Amino acid sequence: MLYAYSLAPGLADQRMTDEDAIDAALEDPAPAWLHMKADDPAASAWVAAHLDYLDPGVPAALSAVETRPRAREIEGGILLILRGVNTN
Repeated sequence: MLYAYSLAPGLADQRMTDEDAIDAALEDPAPAWLHMKADDPAASAWVAAHLDYLDPGVPAALSAVETRPRAREIEGGILLILRGVNTN
């Protein structure tokens, strides 16, 4: 369901799956990439439990059932929503 990469110099090639490591990377000032499957039933609960410190628009955007690809600057960070390929 979930993994992340810290985009800090020297760490970008290290895939993180441990929740504590992901939390630390997301709270670090260096950019981080969070990857999750939006259709996973646990995704919304994870976002609510781990990202409650962010602008309320971020968890709402990450948990939306239907969304459009977009990028938005929020509180000095970037929210980037990409749409996956439909495999139907």
